[in-house]
Amino acid sequence: HHDTLYIPDGNIILEAPTSEGEHIHFRVHRSLLCFQSPVIANLFTSVLESGDICDGLPLVKMKENATDLECLLKSLYDPSALPYKRLDPETPTRVYGVLSLATRYRMDALRARIIDQVEGDWPQSLSAWDRSISAVEETQHESEDHLSYLDDMFPEPASAVRLALDFDIPKILPAALYRLHTIRPSCDWERYRLPELEQNAGALLQGERTAKWHLLEKTHFMQLLHFKEYLETFIIEDMVLPSASACKR
Repeated sequence: HHDTLYIPDGNIILEAPTSEGEHIHFRVHRSLLCFQSPVIANLFTSVLESGDICDGLPLVKMKENATDLECLLKSLYDPSALPYKRLDPETPTRVYGVLSLATRYRMDALRARIIDQVEGDWPQSLSAWDRSISAVEETQHESEDHLSYLDDMFPEPASAVRLALDFDIPKILPAALYRLHTIRPSCDWERYRLPELEQNAGALLQGERTAKWHLLEKTHFMQLLHFKEYLETFIIEDMVLPSASACKR
């Protein structure tokens, strides 16, 4: 049983697999899930005909990973659990699973809340971009005295690009792609944090920016190449970030 999401007066049990091959049971309220998602409402209607029972309640075996399902349920029962720290580089990775479920199950309100938060981390105009650069420069100056990584204080572009392309969030693409194209492929987020590579830690302390290149697949890299091609023909006098539509080719 899940520690907190096995609710005493819940009237349906969801079973989800873990990455370790085990299963976790969530005891929740059918009406809440059906209200949030017409897809789940239809799923329950068809699946409940199988007659599986656990603790005297209908049992629905879910295909989704237990961690992602847990995040989804927590977001529905406690909306305050959804917001993450602003500008956190881990946000796209953390919301990927729950956004995938919200999209699949047509939970439009939850999906919109997640996207609003993600969009808020990326500038969508030249003036907003300038302000973000000023914030980076100011923070970089401050971080030199506190032995902290600038890279850990601002959004990470590769995970943001993947999230945007996988879940149709075009507004963040111009800024995320632009940031990504300024980072060398050798500057990999995970590699730079290996304890045995002390020289990389020094580079991070000096403000080196890295990206989670390992998250990108062929389609994502093609999008980056299209963006770089666009920049090469970009008319600088326009003084605007490339439009979201220009980034989705």
